[in-house]
Amino acid sequence: MATSVDKLSKITFVVILALSVILLIYTYTLTEVKSAGYLSRMSLPKVLLLLMVILSAILTFQEWRVPQRKPDEEDVEVKDESLWPAAVVFVTTAIYALFFEDFGFMVMSIFCSLITLRCFQIKSWLVIVLYAILVPLVMLILFHNLLGLPIPMSPFSYYF
Repeated sequence: MATSVDKLSKITFVVILALSVILLIYTYTLTEVKSAGYLSRMSLPKVLLLLMVILSAILTFQEWRVPQRKPDEEDVEVKDESLWPAAVVFVTTAIYALFFEDFGFMVMSIFCSLITLRCFQIKSWLVIVLYAILVPLVMLILFHNLLGLPIPMSPFSYYF
């Protein structure tokens, strides 16, 4: 007999798989404008959605293959964790999406990384700050400079 957590996780993975497939199909209906770089603006979303479809399909397949726990098995103690980290990450992601065009990729990525890494209980501030600066910088160099994808720049970028 499946527990309610097992059923919820199966439903969640199926919903994620269906949503990613629908969004991937939707990207092929949009008109594609060629940019000066190697890739168009729609290349990155298509690649990311394709990866999301593949990974969610793997998760869904694994979840359906896992044998169900029997009710008489000894339950593992579950920590009573609050939902505040998930709520903070959700709000931070919404802020990131709302102000991405206004403040640019680097400013918003550093802001979002600082907050979400702290929510993931990473204790070392050195690791948090290095990750928050280096990962967006590497992604900016990779996608903007090497692949030529247009990424919103910061209003402060003229200082650099």
